[in-house]
This record gives sequence, C-alpha cells and structure tokens, in this order.
Amino acid sequence: MEKELQLKDLYDGFRDAKTIKAFKQLIDEDLKDYDGTINIMEVCGGHTHTIMKYGIPQLINKKINFIHGPGCPVCVMPKERIDSAYALSLQENVILVTLGDMIKVPGSNGSLQNARSQGADVRFVYSPMECIKIANENPNKTVVFFAIGFETTTPMTSALLEQVIKNDIKNILFHVNHITVPEVMQVLVQDENCKIDAFLGPSH
Repeated sequence: MEKELQLKDLYDGFRDAKTIKAFKQLIDEDLKDYDGTINIMEVCGGHTHTIMKYGIPQLINKKINFIHGPGCPVCVMPKERIDSAYALSLQENVILVTLGDMIKVPGSNGSLQNARSQGADVRFVYSPMECIKIANENPNKTVVFFAIGFETTTPMTSALLEQVIKNDIKNILFHVNHITVPEVMQVLVQDENCKIDAFLGPSH
C-alpha cells in the first residue's frame, strides 16, 4: 500500500544535520572566490521567522546577508486606515470584524483594542467567513469586515464577498486594505541606493 505523503515529509529532509552541512559546503565552495556580499531580502514574514528561529544567519556563509523585507501586512498598514476602522467601530450598531493581528496595532487615537474598551464591538476572527455567522446573529447591526493582508489573504476576502452577493446579505460591508507586494519589490529594485541582489519570495 502506497504511503500517503504528509506535509512534514516535504521538509523533514532539510532538518537533517548532514544535509544542512552538505548544502553549506556547496555554498562555501561557490563563494570562495567571491569578494563581495550578497544581499538577499526575504519578503515574507514567515521566512524571516524561520530564518531567525533556526539561526540561519549564524550558519550561512558570512558573505550572504539577509535583509528583512515588508514581511508583515499589519506592520506596513497606513495609520490612516487604522484611524478609519477605529472611527467606524465606534459608530452605533456597528460590529467591526478583522483578523486578530490587527487588534493591537495603534493608530492616531489608539488601537482597535482601545476602541473595544470604550464600548466598541470589535471582534477578531480566524476566517473571514465567520462574518456571515455574526451577521446572521445580528440582523439589526452592520458588520464591517476590516480586510487586511497581502495577495495570499485576498482570496479569503473574495470568497466572503462571493457568499455575501450570492446570499444577498445586506448587513455586511467591506473595508478593504489588501496590499500587493510586486510594486514594493519593483521600487526597491529601481532604487540605486538599495543594494539588494535577490529576493526570497513566498512560493504562492
């Protein structure tokens, strides 16, 4: 009987000490006659987390320098967008819903968590689709989904929008704040003062 491939099967081999040492030797060999520094920017926050967690900068050849990129859509959110969500959350009969990462990020007047302490109905969800349940349970209130994230989370917002239209749900509104990454990368590449040799981008 053929064994079903598990997700961990795809990366377990890369955690093997012998494999890692072999890769390091190959990299060292390739760089032995190179005098400069190779600057690699990891775009995804997940990559940054993994690189730091496993001590890659200490392990890898010193000629390779990792630069932390945009990484987190929450961290690069314009303050004005947070201010807008903050103001909306304080309106009467409004339930502001967002992903949990956004709750503690401060705007000019405070965070959404601060708004909640002032009586605002601010809720965080793990999936945008939870907005439908909240809207059905609160037919006399307006549910505002504060959508955040890079391209990877846009399909989830789109799926919610599709269901809202399909089921003619009148009390869900969207505050869309998705950010696309390619434009940021293009600006960095075109900046003569920005010495980036390569990007480590998310596979999706």
